[in-house]
Amino acid sequence: MTHQNIVAVEKELTTIKQALEGQGIQTVDMSQVSTASCIVTSGMNQNFMGMEDIERDVPVITAKGKTSDEVVDDVKRYLY
Repeated sequence: MTHQNIVAVEKELTTIKQALEGQGIQTVDMSQVSTASCIVTSGMNQNFMGMEDIERDVPVITAKGKTSDEVVDDVKRYLY
C-alpha cells in the first residue's frame, strides 16, 4: 500500500486540515495514522494517543506557533 500524500492530522487542527485538503493532500484522523506518510500534531502532547512505540518512521510536524500556510509548506517538503 502506498502512503503518498496522506497526512494524519489531530482532530483539533481543522484549519490546517482544510488547508492541506485545499492543496490536494489527503488527510486522515489519528486513528488511521498507519496509512499516513506524515503526521501533524498540535504540539500540546508529545506522546499523542499514548503511543510508546513507533512502528513506522514518518515525519511528525508540530503545528504549535505556525500558521496553516507554514504547516502546509512543511508537509510539502516531506511529501515531495
